[in-house]
Amino acid sequence: MLSLVDRLGPMPNWPLPNKEPTPEEIEKCRAGEFPFIDFEPERKNWFFYDVMSSIEWAKTFPVLHKLNRRDQIVLLKAVVLMCFNVTQAFFSYEHKSSTIINPDGTYPCILPSMFAFKNPMKEDFFKICIEPLVRNKIDKKEYVLLKALMLCNATVDGLSHEGQEILAAERDRYNSALFSYCMAARGMSAAPAQYAALLSVMDIVNHQAKIQKDFHVLVNMTRPPNAFRVNLIEEIME
Repeated sequence: MLSLVDRLGPMPNWPLPNKEPTPEEIEKCRAGEFPFIDFEPERKNWFFYDVMSSIEWAKTFPVLHKLNRRDQIVLLKAVVLMCFNVTQAFFSYEHKSSTIINPDGTYPCILPSMFAFKNPMKEDFFKICIEPLVRNKIDKKEYVLLKALMLCNATVDGLSHEGQEILAAERDRYNSALFSYCMAARGMSAAPAQYAALLSVMDIVNHQAKIQKDFHVLVNMTRPPNAFRVNLIEEIME
């Protein structure tokens, strides 16, 4: 899938204007329908696409293939949302946006519109991960190593002892690489603070993932049992 990007080139008509959901579309979402399934060809369901690309990205790491099948599933269900969040944040940061934007120039607006009150996705939800990237001027190498650390999370509940050992060893390697890079790029005096700031981003994206799961629970509470669902998303949101 990723190998087709260069050959196919950019999508036509991008950037696209953002389309706010109509009251009728919001009501259909609350009823468990998915009124956006007939998008124009150039419009994408970026949440699903970015989740899928995060899974495909994780599969490029040799350490994932050292784990048994059960550990692979347990790990990915726990870390995919974090990887998804930091990917969106860094893309937006690189494009000098203070809030999350998609590759086609649109921004998330459908799900936050579904709950006018008691919505865990406050206005700053799509900004909170970008702010530390801007504040600490995080570069692409730091981002790549940070994201690798998120993947190699040996503390995930449900992992086998063998899986924990494999991931812990790999995480140590990326930890050392990240600190060494901070030393080389930032200098001895600034490196420790930069390293600590990078690690704090993991807490932020983990908090974001918890809010997303809470929001998903709220959405499901309003939907009938036969509502439109994507099994992959349901598993990740458990």
